Amino acid sequence: MASLVTSSEYNSASQDAPKYRKAASVDDRDVIGRRKAGVDDVIETGTPEPNSAVRPHHKHIESSASPSNDCPCFGEEILDHHREEAEKWLADEINKSKLSYLNSGPSYSPLECTKKDETIPVDHLEKAFKEYKRRYRKLSVAVSDRTPLVVLVATGLSPKWTPGENTGSARFLLFPELGATGNTTSALFITYMPGSKHGAVDSWFVRKLSTWHDRHQILDQYLSSGGLSSGGYGHFQPDKRIFPFKDNRDHGGRDIDRANENNPYSRFIWEVEYDNRDPTQIRERGKAYLTPHYTRLFFAVKLYVPVNGTYKAAAVLWGKGDGDNDETVTVKKAVSFGTADLSDEDKNEFFQRRADRLVGVCVSQWERPQDDAESWLIPLPYLHFLFKVSKGKPTAGEGAEYVLDDVGDEDIQDLVIDLRGLAREYENQIE
Repeated sequence: MASLVTSSEYNSASQDAPKYRKAASVDDRDVIGRRKAGVDDVIETGTPEPNSAVRPHHKHIESSASPSNDCPCFGEEILDHHREEAEKWLADEINKSKLSYLNSGPSYSPLECTKKDETIPVDHLEKAFKEYKRRYRKLSVAVSDRTPLVVLVATGLSPKWTPGENTGSARFLLFPELGATGNTTSALFITYMPGSKHGAVDSWFVRKLSTWHDRHQILDQYLSSGGLSSGGYGHFQPDKRIFPFKDNRDHGGRDIDRANENNPYSRFIWEVEYDNRDPTQIRERGKAYLTPHYTRLFFAVKLYVPVNGTYKAAAVLWGKGDGDNDETVTVKKAVSFGTADLSDEDKNEFFQRRADRLVGVCVSQWERPQDDAESWLIPLPYLHFLFKVSKGKPTAGEGAEYVLDDVGDEDIQDLVIDLRGLAREYENQIE
């Protein structure tokens, strides 16, 4: 094990930003043990990225990226905070490992690697996941915004490490260099493991989206159905994103997303929140998501903790206009679909006007489903999924040809989400 140096100094005295990467497998974002705030909640506070030649050495291994200056980035004050915290995490985790080894009962120790190791054995990952759940599954109180729940997975790991298929939906922080100059080690922490409530609802939606995608040859041909890739340089990472294949980006514009591994910008973004983000935070993230010209739809569902056998739930679809240059974001549909209606306070959180948030939902815009099936449906227009998606690389001397030039309603139908399905999935988890 590399020795721990508790100095807050880092390798480059001329660069204040810590050298770490944020890695995550984007899937579930539920909160184990009612964790209202953690690394993701604290760090993911989008601020405009400065035009500077010096940039923080951190990378969200969760999605792709593009050279655009209007994408959100970590605030430096938050980075500084976690730089100081990280060494304490490492010291605490090493002490836990020693105590666990000396005492009877289940024991867990982080893996000691060499800087050449770019993979972690599956059996050790499983042990780390079990340790995370063992520690935090019974936590019943909210922790401080600046007290992330962490488990040290490994030290001495290569900075080139990235999450693989075996990392599932866990979220990670990788510090390639943690410690003082001349005496550093890397440290990989788990910062989040998904819970069942978020996962069930998210999985239901993703299945519907994937079925719709696979049923239409046009979508299957031009749009990636993955959208679960890792991210770049601290940008917000959604539960699901749909974007064109690289050859089908808009070759007539700057359709390259730095926050998604240089893939084209996402046309559609989905997020479901259970107990970790409130409507204000959803709107802040949505503002960042819909800032790029090419991103056209943001669909968010907020599930509330049940109270006395009832629960509240909100579904909101934000989107831009149908025209190529219509950047106005509006609320296309907002539905309060829980067994209990949203309170005035809840609705106010969705409404408050702030420059750093998406346009609010007016009280009069909220719908409450009735007995008729139609009131439970939210259509997601295919036009936005195929916005400026090209048929391929243009030939020399010719402009880009777009898929929507030759596609109509007879070729493809909108994706229609029945909120009754989402409600059933959630109710199955809280019974």
